[in-house]
Amino acid sequence: MIYRLDRLVESDVNPITGHAYDNSWIILMTTDSFDYQQMCGSSNGCAYTIKISCNQYKN
Repeated sequence: MIYRLDRLVESDVNPITGHAYDNSWIILMTTDSFDYQQMCGSSNGCAYTIKISCNQYKN
């Protein structure tokens, strides 16, 4: 299943379920950041996240 959110605060609480993330969740996030093209990993107990900057990575 795919869920779309307009904003996501990276924390250990899954905003869809209201519970902690488990290993079945992956986040694909598009941003407007100038700090990176792509970034992978997890922070603040969030699910594994792939971030892609639309400003830095045009493809």
